Amino acid sequence: MTDGIEDFEYLYLLKNAFEKAKNISAEDIEAAKQLLAVPPELIVFTYHYNKDPNALLAFRRQVAEMILKLSRQ
Repeated sequence: MTDGIEDFEYLYLLKNAFEKAKNISAEDIEAAKQLLAVPPELIVFTYHYNKDPNALLAFRRQVAEMILKLSRQ
């Protein structure tokens, strides 16, 4: 349950960083939007999700990197 709350917080932080960032490249805009949409390769419904923990960890890493990138702009 804690991991789910942390994932929600990560996406919340990404959304805020995206909304506050200035001079964002078109590439970063698209990448942030894709991350905020949560890819279907990761989860479709609560009962249909990727059971590979590395997929979730990779997604978290991408979100964290984008938060940092947008926060610097």
